[in-house]
Amino acid sequence: MHLSLDSNTAQSRMSLRQLDMTAVTSSPAQRQFCLPHGFVGRLVGWYMSRENRHMNQLAVEWLDVQEADDVLEIGFGPGHGLELLLTTTPARTVSGIDPSTEMAEQALYRNRVAAEASRLWVVVGAVEAMPFPDEQFSRVVAVSNFHVWRSRSAGLQEIRRVMRTGGKLVICLRRALDNPWPWSSPGLSLDTLREDQELLVSHGFQDVQFATRKHRRRSCCLVATC
Repeated sequence: MHLSLDSNTAQSRMSLRQLDMTAVTSSPAQRQFCLPHGFVGRLVGWYMSRENRHMNQLAVEWLDVQEADDVLEIGFGPGHGLELLLTTTPARTVSGIDPSTEMAEQALYRNRVAAEASRLWVVVGAVEAMPFPDEQFSRVVAVSNFHVWRSRSAGLQEIRRVMRTGGKLVICLRRALDNPWPWSSPGLSLDTLREDQELLVSHGFQDVQFATRKHRRRSCCLVATC
């Protein structure tokens, strides 16, 4: 079910265009997780909402949103993270960008009251070329999508452009299990996480640190200031 918006409102809140993600994916299943679309995409959205629930909670916690903050979520998927930002933080504004039209529609429907009240703004687009002014956001968050960006380097450059000096960036990632079961969700090695940390430092982010919770050891956030 989709949120019905009049044409002027829809145009102001989201640019409905699909992005070509074939360059960063190799199989139909992987492409659905990077760019959900159609009936399968709706199922993928349900799965991501369930699978990333605790990661979203951890990311929002570490984001430490205050009343004067303007928050951007990159790769918001079905909109659970946006919902947490809208309902559990005092954020002044909440915005999101995602490459999937299907996910934008799901996120808008899930948060339709906030969208209709102009408290939520979402755009269909890529992190590497965001349609936002310089220094618009004081908080930026990305959950479980950093490694499917077309270019992490270009994405980080864009994040620095749209962030204010002293702003906070939280990138939430899933660590690999030491002894995974066949049905375990994939994750990143400690070496890869350290490389991600070094990548943020090389792009000018400061105070880059790992943040986690003992009872959620697979969820790991890279927390940095701009």
